[in-house]
Amino acid sequence: MKFFSVLLLAASTSLCASAASVSSDFRFGPTSDLALIVGSITYDSGLGLYSVDATGRDGNSVFMASVGTPMWPAFSPMFDDALQKRGGTFAVAVTPGQYTLQRWRIQQGPGIQAAPQPIGISFQASAGQITYLGNFHFDAEGNVTLEDRADRDLPVLRDRFKSAGIAQPAYALRAGARVEHLGTAAIPQANPTLFVAAATGAATAVSQATSASAAPDSPTMASVQDSWSAGESRFNGTRFFVVAEIDGKPTQRNAQSASAMASRGMGPNMRVIDVERPIPTRATKLKLRGAIGHAAPIQTIFAAIASGGDREVVGEVVVELKPNVRYRVNGVIDELRSEVWLEEFESGQVVAGTRFAAAPTPEALKAAATPIMFTCCNLHLDRDRWISDANWIEEPLLPAGTPVRIYEYKSDRAKAVIDGKVTWLGLDYGRKQQTLMQLVSKLAVKDDPALRIQAYPAEIQAAIRVGKVLPGMTKEQAIVALGYPRADLTPSTSAPRWSYITESDRPFVLVWSEEERLQSVEAPAEVRSLVLVEP
Repeated sequence: MKFFSVLLLAASTSLCASAASVSSDFRFGPTSDLALIVGSITYDSGLGLYSVDATGRDGNSVFMASVGTPMWPAFSPMFDDALQKRGGTFAVAVTPGQYTLQRWRIQQGPGIQAAPQPIGISFQASAGQITYLGNFHFDAEGNVTLEDRADRDLPVLRDRFKSAGIAQPAYALRAGARVEHLGTAAIPQANPTLFVAAATGAATAVSQATSASAAPDSPTMASVQDSWSAGESRFNGTRFFVVAEIDGKPTQRNAQSASAMASRGMGPNMRVIDVERPIPTRATKLKLRGAIGHAAPIQTIFAAIASGGDREVVGEVVVELKPNVRYRVNGVIDELRSEVWLEEFESGQVVAGTRFAAAPTPEALKAAATPIMFTCCNLHLDRDRWISDANWIEEPLLPAGTPVRIYEYKSDRAKAVIDGKVTWLGLDYGRKQQTLMQLVSKLAVKDDPALRIQAYPAEIQAAIRVGKVLPGMTKEQAIVALGYPRADLTPSTSAPRWSYITESDRPFVLVWSEEERLQSVEAPAEVRSLVLVEP
């Protein structure tokens, strides 16, 4: 019989103690100092690494279960004959305590899809006892369901881990229990008890609560969560913003250190672990740190050489946090700045005195030496912060009059700072009709057009704010609303017809009267609604 090799990790914050997946000959019994967590993970989609993690109530332990592999070649078969599903079973020994499920993740190549919010389901892990977590099933649409499949899973687990004595779990997912849409807002706010003490049939005090996963239990405690953001690719590293010290003592475990441990042996693939810990509500000194982490040490070396440094930012502050409130360490690390701060989790409000910034980067100093200009018109930038000379109307709108600094020119693009972020102005299509400098001189102007826009009629101003045109507009007003037509389609704005095209290759035309007023818009119905204010 063939079955999927399962990679499972569990770690303690203790510098010398750790726990991990058990081997097939692992011996376990009532006198053991550890707890044993068992279950299964199955999926409908293709090749990938499918994982679920949990953190201990004390903030000092982490549990992770995963199946699969994120990249070809797949060294193990994806289909588990015993489960009759793609996936596998897991058995992992952990430090005893109460754990709360935090996130599920799917990693396929460099791409990672993760639960948008903590799962918030808690379970008990007791010394010398077994907890059956159930089956985590990932469907083809990206939804994750937790379901009782003890009738299928336990016989398979007993066969695969014979020496562990997996007979009757002390705690198990309630018979017939099923929770859909794990880690999303779709989970109901009710608190049905999910795990029961199997030996007595009595319900444990552990329940599901989407917001309870990290809320402190004592009114004299708050909680602080570390945060992270992915780089543009797995080679750009992951930005971690963590609590590095509490009252002068290093945190034995934070999101960066836990993720580094979980990513060992994964090559360049970073497996991120969420970490949250209780913090006293008395005056407490916290050291906050923002840094870039890599799964492989060699990536760290090359990244430091490429960027001219590690771009770390650190700050210490004494705070008195509010009881029973969740906080988050947040920040930004990019080409221009390195900042870290503490904010309230729900509102995003920065705690006073907790924002710290590293010295400006050479890139930021270079940009600051250039004059402030303004965007001539409504521009649209894609998720890579690229503004094309096609000015794709489907992309997010950048209002006319937005301040911009242009500080670097290449053959077909100009580098700028807009809203504090690096942005590119690209000459993609009209290279035969204009130079890059000519394009930039049209898009970035010395005088703020906002003052001119204020003199337009109210209905014209309203149309411009939403990036649309109105019949009767002048050419100047239409440019402010939609931007310039593509130069390769309309070489001169003196033409009576201006041709545009959407990112999905749907053309539309602005038709001008002899008085140079907008006469009509020629476009498919679905495009007209994007560019024209209908009466």
